[in-house]
Amino acid sequence: MRLLCEQDVSLRVSWFLLIIFCSVSTMALNQNDVFASINNFITLKSKDRANYMHHCRRVMSVVLNSLGNSSDLFKKMSNGFEFSGSYRDNLKISLPDEYDINLKMKLPFGEDKVKVSSVHDKPGYVKINVKDLLEDMKTATGMQEAYKELSKLCDTSGYLLQNLWLNWFESKLSKCFGDIQTILRDEYYLYISKSGPAKTIIVSSVRDGSKFSIDFVIGIVFGLTKWMATRKIPNSLKNEDHYWMAIPKPNKTDTPGQNNPTWIASYPAQEHNIIHNSNRLKDSIRFIKKLRDRRQIQNLKSFYIKNVVMLEVDKRSSNYWNSPLADVLKDMLRAIIEHVEKGIIPSYWNNQNNLIGSFSSEQKRDMADKLKNIERIWTTSLDKEKIMRTILTDEEIRQLETNPTYAGIDLNRLDIR
Repeated sequence: MRLLCEQDVSLRVSWFLLIIFCSVSTMALNQNDVFASINNFITLKSKDRANYMHHCRRVMSVVLNSLGNSSDLFKKMSNGFEFSGSYRDNLKISLPDEYDINLKMKLPFGEDKVKVSSVHDKPGYVKINVKDLLEDMKTATGMQEAYKELSKLCDTSGYLLQNLWLNWFESKLSKCFGDIQTILRDEYYLYISKSGPAKTIIVSSVRDGSKFSIDFVIGIVFGLTKWMATRKIPNSLKNEDHYWMAIPKPNKTDTPGQNNPTWIASYPAQEHNIIHNSNRLKDSIRFIKKLRDRRQIQNLKSFYIKNVVMLEVDKRSSNYWNSPLADVLKDMLRAIIEHVEKGIIPSYWNNQNNLIGSFSSEQKRDMADKLKNIERIWTTSLDKEKIMRTILTDEEIRQLETNPTYAGIDLNRLDIR
């Protein structure tokens, strides 16, 4: 009799464990299905990319040519342009109607005559001294006009001042903007505005009504011999990306209107390669950006999200990024929460630079609380609608469910309640 009772208890425990296992497995499977549908919904479509890219390249060709005609220094230094930010990295979560453009400027005569130094009280920032370069330009054939322009952008010690550099670029763009409008008047309506260190052109196509904006950041390109990051040059990138950029981005502690010799070091090409071909890595960044917008967590900048995920790349094997989408999303969200709770998101390139160091305790607590609420839902909920509402608006959910096989999964037949 005792043996039968023990067997009965053992059988009940086994059934109980089996039910738990099946429930957890079903939860993971069905959450992956829901996340996969949302992922397809928020990822840019190739047809949208192609249409907007055509317009953007057309405008950019005219802008670069006009800037070169307006300034001998720009013509001598221009080294082309590159798409940067979320569009370049395929991290956009809406229409491709906002472009970040890096205008790549290269100082004349190479870098031997240029001194780049770190700024001790501003980790991640650099100073650029062109005193010796100016001496060479002063007497070089065909360099007199460019010399006059560049010398006006420096202090008496030869340090290039980012505020004067920005003013110079804005004046040149404003000067030639009328010509740009004239050339493109049958194709586009163009307007100009300014936001932070970027000069923005608002574009509307006459033919198909496509509207988009182009933010210009005019940076100076340096080779790897001038590498300024505290992180060593990744071996895998030494033969692929032979440059980094000094960007004229004011620090929050800078006094407006004062001459500013400090530039932030930026590594867009290296970052692009770090996150390239990592499967779920980009998905996780897009998801967290989308939930940030949905929950209005404005202080959680896209670069902070990307930075934390790049730090996670160091900790995980390449195979990890092939894990189920739900697992990666939860892991990356948890990593961001831990950084915010500690009050430190160290820059991937310079760990002394705390990206959220200027945030108040209240700001950090507010971010962490909102993210933890979402994490709680993702970790425990079997409610399809509840999961979707952490990321999508009611209208977006309606659009998704209007086409329920968006990801090849019939959401209406998904029973995860």
